[in-house]
Amino acid sequence: MMRKAIAAGLACLFSGAVLAGVGVWSGQGPDGGYVFDILQQPATPATLYTSTRSGIFKSIDAGATWSPAMNGIVGSVSYGYPLAIDADATATLYTVDSTGHVYRSSDGAGNWAQTGYVLPPVATIAQINQITDAPGSTTRVYISTVASGILASNDGGATFNALNGSGANQLPASVPFQSMES
Repeated sequence: MMRKAIAAGLACLFSGAVLAGVGVWSGQGPDGGYVFDILQQPATPATLYTSTRSGIFKSIDAGATWSPAMNGIVGSVSYGYPLAIDADATATLYTVDSTGHVYRSSDGAGNWAQTGYVLPPVATIAQINQITDAPGSTTRVYISTVASGILASNDGGATFNALNGSGANQLPASVPFQSMES
């Protein structure tokens, strides 16, 4: 009888959903799954963005609740989306979908639009490591890849050029990059 009461009490205790609280982490991420990137908006610290295997999410209450932020993104969510926020225009974010299309949001992840650039097949989402904002510019952004090295855009993601090559000011060709710091 005592065992049944203890078992019933434990079942009630652990049957509820696990919620993240102040100073407490849950292992599931927003909507369940792995969290790949988490960014804090510099102008509004309670606003957070995260990319997960389930897509991109936004929180406006310091992570207490999360809402999907995928409006306009059409690619698959089979991989974690790399995500970057523009430090000089904090409502502007960048991401890449699983088909290699680069997206920009200028309204804090409310809506996404393709920039017009599509990564080459060798640099698909499985090969994208990171998107990085260039401080001091609202149009310069970098993408680090495994196969194509670092790609740079000076026009808000509409076009990209490899920083790898044979010139004197170029990075070595075919060097994979895991991450960059701005």
